[in-house]
Amino acid sequence: MTEAKVRQQYDQMAATYDWRWSRYVSNTLSFLKNWAQIPSTARVLDIACGTGEFEHMLVTDNPDQAMVGVDISEKMLAIAQQKCHAT
Repeated sequence: MTEAKVRQQYDQMAATYDWRWSRYVSNTLSFLKNWAQIPSTARVLDIACGTGEFEHMLVTDNPDQAMVGVDISEKMLAIAQQKCHAT
């Protein structure tokens, strides 16, 4: 599979990704957040951040958390940016 094809597939599912996978994403990211115990002073790099649900969880608890999310899908990143700026 090519990079362009992967990007296209994730761009196509971006609008419905959170709704479709909400329970799975919520459970796994909640586990990750608790397991990782990320200090509020840490800088976080989330590779393949998708729609930014993990970033949203961290920012909700600590609005000053420094983080960067990267993803192959520009549409997923746009949703992530909206989520994090709305918090």
